[in-house]
Amino acid sequence: MPFTAPLARTHLEHALTDENLRTTIIIRIALMLGIVFFYSAVLLIYALPLHRRAGMLDQETLTLLSMVHVVFAAGAVFVAFFLSQRILRKDLLEKACSGKTPEDAAQVLLSLHRASTIVMMAPLEGGAFFGGVICMLAVTNGILAEYPLYWLNALSGIVVVMVGMITFPTRERILARLEAAMMGD
Repeated sequence: MPFTAPLARTHLEHALTDENLRTTIIIRIALMLGIVFFYSAVLLIYALPLHRRAGMLDQETLTLLSMVHVVFAAGAVFVAFFLSQRILRKDLLEKACSGKTPEDAAQVLLSLHRASTIVMMAPLEGGAFFGGVICMLAVTNGILAEYPLYWLNALSGIVVVMVGMITFPTRERILARLEAAMMGD
């Protein structure tokens, strides 16, 4: 079923109820808050005098982990946006909506959009947690106080929150993204 007159924006608008929008928003906020809370814990532990004790981890290991983190986080960004866009390809949307009424097709599109946003945020969050763990190891082993450069591992957490805010699901953004996907943009 090609996306022509049978499935119009009005079908999407009616399908995108306040409850559907609220669910999508809650998922996005939850994904962002997980990172915020984790890094808050890192900052709290950093502020406590515990980080001043000598640990068992050495600086070379943290440097190696940081380099792996850069590769992992960069790969996660690529995978996140690639897979997110792939879910909303026009040919896949047409196939998923084939034989459905416009109202049912609109519900399918909203479900696919929700999946697309989760698929976008999850790899980014994985990279951010990896960076957070490195920061936590640096704090608890007394290395971060002496070498604050390891805070750069927190950039992947900042990326998650920024992407989450920039692409935050509003009614208009969801409708615009689905319309663009239906047009094949």
